[in-house]
Amino acid sequence: DVMRLLGPPDSKKSGGRRSTKETWTYATYKLEIVLDKDRVESVQKTGEYMPQIDSSKHRAAMAEFGNAVTMFEDVKRVNPRDNENLNLLLDGYVQSDQIDNAIRGFSQSVENEPNNKLNHYILGVLNRTLGNFDEATASFKRALAIDGQYADALFDLGATYYNWGVDMIKAAQEAGSDSEEFKEKFKEALPHLEKVTTLKEDDPTVWETLGTIYARLGESDKAIKALDKADQIRKGN
Repeated sequence: DVMRLLGPPDSKKSGGRRSTKETWTYATYKLEIVLDKDRVESVQKTGEYMPQIDSSKHRAAMAEFGNAVTMFEDVKRVNPRDNENLNLLLDGYVQSDQIDNAIRGFSQSVENEPNNKLNHYILGVLNRTLGNFDEATASFKRALAIDGQYADALFDLGATYYNWGVDMIKAAQEAGSDSEEFKEKFKEALPHLEKVTTLKEDDPTVWETLGTIYARLGESDKAIKALDKADQIRKGN
């Protein structure tokens, strides 16, 4: 177990010719562990352990995502209706933590092209990422006004109401309240997610989300059916 958790020791010291003990030293973790055969006898600290946290790879990745965003923005200026590029740009904004900039950019995009449903959808996703639920639901509804069968917007509208309800539960718990206002948000989520099941019948994520909401609302029979459906899809049945 010691080897599995900490890896091989930096050094081992035997207790002597007739001893069954060994002392394993872990310089990195400032530990000395005394073992007697296969039993840990004692664990002693030899100093204060300070983990060496290196964020250089994370910062490098963020920089690369930032570079990608710049390129996708260039493509967007040339071809603002390239849906694949817009989706990549959305992912780049999220990964590079440029949500505020993205919201400003896509707010301008929906003004310039009010009939581009993907721009409205992306603006909704970005606002939901920041917990701006009013703005997010408004954007998804605008996308659906353009295309009422837009499955992604339907799902994300329902998911936003669900996330909104979850946030309300957390706020009530922190305030020591037993408020059930969250149920109204869950109820608002249902018709959108139920419609998605008619458009994307074989998507287990939709059924799982729907089942979770049914369960939260105490509709156990519907919850079981929805979760069973998700399980069947995942098993290929």
